[in-house]
Formats: sequence, C-alpha cells, structure tokens
Amino acid sequence: FLCFVFIVFFPLIFILNVFSKQAIKNIFLVLIQKKTWVGYGGDPSDYKFLPELPKAVISYPLSKKYFMYQEGHFKNENVEYAKQYSPFSDIAIVFSNINNLHGK
Repeated sequence: FLCFVFIVFFPLIFILNVFSKQAIKNIFLVLIQKKTWVGYGGDPSDYKFLPELPKAVISYPLSKKYFMYQEGHFKNENVEYAKQYSPFSDIAIVFSNINNLHGK
C-alpha cells in the first residue's frame, strides 16, 4: 500500500531524500517484495533467531534516535520489533523516517 502512495508522491520523496535515485529504487524493490520498509538491523547474530524478513530499507533499531547505544541494543530492539509488530507502527516509522528512504 505504501509503495503506491510513494509512487504518487515520488517527486516530493525524491526531494526529501536529497534527489537520491536509491530512494526511488527502494520503492520499487519493496513493491516487488525484494525489500521491506522496516526490518531488523545490526549484526546478523542480533536477529538470525527471529522470523526471516527481506532486507530492510529502514533498520528498526536505528529508526529511533539515541545518544548512545548500550550493550545488546540491536538484539533487544529487534526482539521488541518482532514481538510487537504492527503494520500501523511500520507506517509511523516510515513516515517519521521519510527522509531516509535512500538507505541501502
């Protein structure tokens, strides 16, 4: 659903992502299910025990702004994301990180 919204607003998204071609590419990669908007982050050992997801455009552990990361931050955030998954929270995360859709 979000891909179609982003395609309609692609000029604005293109500007918000500093004219990044990668942002446009990510929209289409999510559309064809090669990527997901929000997913796990950190080292693979921080999420390999969780349900499998395609590579993410936005890493959930990095979607929130922290001054410093504590030991186990990525693992704990990935577990929290998996336990409390909601499409509505994904939408909120994507819109709060709209200028970061050019992530690889």
